[in-house]
Amino acid sequence: MRNLKRILGAVLLLAANHAVAVDDVVTVTFDHPEHFTDLKPVNGSEKQFREVTLRQLEAYIKKEAGRWLPAEESLEITVKDIDLAGQVWPGSPYDQRLVKDVDYPVIRLHYRRLKDGVVIAEGDEVLKDMDFLRRPVRSRVGDGLRFEKRLLHDWLRKLFKGDTQVAAK
Repeated sequence: MRNLKRILGAVLLLAANHAVAVDDVVTVTFDHPEHFTDLKPVNGSEKQFREVTLRQLEAYIKKEAGRWLPAEESLEITVKDIDLAGQVWPGSPYDQRLVKDVDYPVIRLHYRRLKDGVVIAEGDEVLKDMDFLRRPVRSRVGDGLRFEKRLLHDWLRKLFKGDTQVAAK
């Protein structure tokens, strides 16, 4: 039992150190998020919804990029615009975000990939998935950002793995 506690403690320490390392090498900034195309809440405070949504997306990007980022590299991402999947229809019976295939998710960003402080790749990207409702989603159904997360996952996979199978529609 004592050895199990030591092993568990070591694993938790390693996980904490890895999380700190990812925070140090993956930076995500949002350029004027108050002007983003669609970060509208179904109900409640727009500012609070924006802050929570951006924190969730930042954490997701850092986690996903950390999976593939080589040890000697770092990644800087500046998100320029977000248009969430669906639309908020005020006055609908339940104040909800209605998701239809014509309201696909779009994320505009600029990235810089660095190795030992030297830029090895840089560019502007427009991530969108016009077939987002026809493709399987790995996240929980209740995850309100599942379509945007899949979009980011596919792009990061392509960026780091050179996966040409990823369809950026």
